[in-house]
Formats: sequence, structure tokens, C-alpha cells
Amino acid sequence: MIKAGTDVHFRDPKVPSERVLFHAVIEAAEEDDRWMATFSAGSPALAPEQDVLIYFEIKREFMQQPAAIHSVERGDEGTVVIFEPLGDPVSAESRQHYRVSTVTSDVTATIGDEQGCRVVDISSTGFAAVAREAHDIGTTLDVCMTFEGKSCTGSAAIQSLRERPGGKFRYGLVSVNSVESRDFQEQLNDISLEIQRSQLRGLSGAG
Repeated sequence: MIKAGTDVHFRDPKVPSERVLFHAVIEAAEEDDRWMATFSAGSPALAPEQDVLIYFEIKREFMQQPAAIHSVERGDEGTVVIFEPLGDPVSAESRQHYRVSTVTSDVTATIGDEQGCRVVDISSTGFAAVAREAHDIGTTLDVCMTFEGKSCTGSAAIQSLRERPGGKFRYGLVSVNSVESRDFQEQLNDISLEIQRSQLRGLSGAG
């Protein structure tokens, strides 16, 4: 959990191809779980009502968390931003969570308003999918995925993106929170396990 004095890094949402981070220090807590941070040198392209990804360290583990920008101002010591963390922090270390390929499993998801997005892999904390609509890094969207009777509905933030041929984008998404009674990450894990079981049945010839 972040607190006053914490070093935090904001990812530039306008540079999707690489992780460009800008250092800031948490100065104080604002009302309604909002925090104020001052950038030490330079700042990303931030604007009010924008969703971004922030990074910080907890017990020597690099974590990431979506956040909503409320205001951006120029202060005496540098750019000052008021932001609100969304959901819970998850590991930013790429090998922390095992991803299951879904290329052969015909899994689709609704991402924002776009239906029928092809899901290419899934883990207990997020998934990757191919879509046509363009979104910035850090954007938080409602998502819904269904596989063999199991549904997964919640909110996810765009963690990475790569342009694909034909005007499409490959997005990596990380869970933010649940919009139903069950925890979103638990739902993701259930579908991930079900896909693994289905793939194992196929390999064994059990059908």
C-alpha cells in the first residue's frame, strides 16, 4: 500500500511500445483516497480524467496498479498530480503469473463496447486479446469473458499494446476490481484452470 514519502513511477500512456516511467514522490493523502505526488524531473503526458498505470515497490517486489488522474498542476518543485489508485496492486514482474495460451480454445471477450475480441492468453491476474478499437495504456474498461459456461466479468486496465496487421491491436490487460459478487481474479483463475483441463483432455484423447 502506498503512503506519504513513497517513491512512485507513472507510465507515459502515449508511449505504448515501451515502459517509459517518470519518478514522483507521494507528498500527502487527499480526501476520498486521493493522493498528491510531485514529479522530480519531467512528467508524462497526463490530463484530468485520464487512466494510467503506476509502479512502486512493496517488500522488495515491483508492483503496478491502475490509477485515475484528477488534476495536474505546475508547482514550485515541479509538476503536481492528484490521483486515485484503482483496485489492488499486482506484481509488475512479467514471470510472476503463469499465462495459459488460448489460441486453440476459441475464447472471446467483450472489451468496453467491442464484442468478439479474440483472447490469446489468460492468467489469474489478466489476459491478452486482439481488438480493433484503439485505447491508451492505463485505460480502464469493463470486460466480460465466457468459456464453457464459466463467466468472468469485471474491470481491467490496458497494460501493454502492440499494433497488428489490418488495423488491429494486441492488448495486455490487468484486472482492476470486480463488478459482481465474486472476485474478478478468482473468476479469471477459474477460466484459466478450465482451459488447461480442456487442453489436457484434448491431448489425452478424452475429448
